[in-house]
Amino acid sequence: FIVNSAGLIYQDVGIKWQQLPGSDARSISSNANKTCMVNSAGKIYEFQNKAWLQMPGSDGRDIAINSDGSIWMVNTVGKIYKYNGSSWTQMSGSAGKRIAAGGGQVWLINTQGEIYKFNGNTWDRIPGSDGRDITVSNDGKIWLTNTAGKIYEWNGQSWQQLDGSDGNTLSANTHKLYFVITAGRIYYRTY
Repeated sequence: FIVNSAGLIYQDVGIKWQQLPGSDARSISSNANKTCMVNSAGKIYEFQNKAWLQMPGSDGRDIAINSDGSIWMVNTVGKIYKYNGSSWTQMSGSAGKRIAAGGGQVWLINTQGEIYKFNGNTWDRIPGSDGRDITVSNDGKIWLTNTAGKIYEWNGQSWQQLDGSDGNTLSANTHKLYFVITAGRIYYRTY
């Protein structure tokens, strides 16, 4: 799934991108047979039976779904939440900007571009800075773009720069890393 700069929502159906109903999207995440979206007004939705159903809460900025189906959200003031099935539970940490989940891991970029990984209770600071977007695949691989558009992969100790530049947003799963450049073009590479 991807959201374009006009807020339109698309799904990769193998040979093309198919537009889904809805518009005004800001962030989208899909994993564990769930798809959730935050719109530009901060309202949170889950895609069920070909329609967007509003979830509790508002003021969302970014959303992520882990491989176990748990839904994580960062709001516009940087607070971090996890959905408990009926409402949002505030988690430790603050100043969140981008959140990513997959393979049982949750990663975060804060408003200063610093990178964190959730350890089950709190957030551990990870080397590196100047993060713009982050993604985690279900097989545990992590990628990052920085504010200069460079693309990196985490090797467990440090960030290794990949080829390509001008990366704006990232998404990974099913052995593909997708990235959108600032001009809006979509690229992918297999891993």
